[in-house]
Amino acid sequence: MQPWKNGIPSICLAHAAYDLAAELRRQGWRNGATVVRARDELASALSEVEVLVISGLWTDDVLRLAPRLRLVIAPPSRPPSIAPAQTRSLP
Repeated sequence: MQPWKNGIPSICLAHAAYDLAAELRRQGWRNGATVVRARDELASALSEVEVLVISGLWTDDVLRLAPRLRLVIAPPSRPPSIAPAQTRSLP
């Protein structure tokens, strides 16, 4: 079994200011990604997302709205030494 649909993950890059897609391209990613800059755009994109790179747009609805989600990458908004630890199992 392949870990991703069609062998390539469906990626969503969610950040209001940073151009995360440009960074992916700089690192050689050529398969595209959905880019969202606002919470309403994120909500509509989540149904197909398998990998979510998110910063600043997180809401508690994300996990509920993303049934195919397998990986979340969320850089801390505060230094790790004071950021609260949170873990949640994904299906």
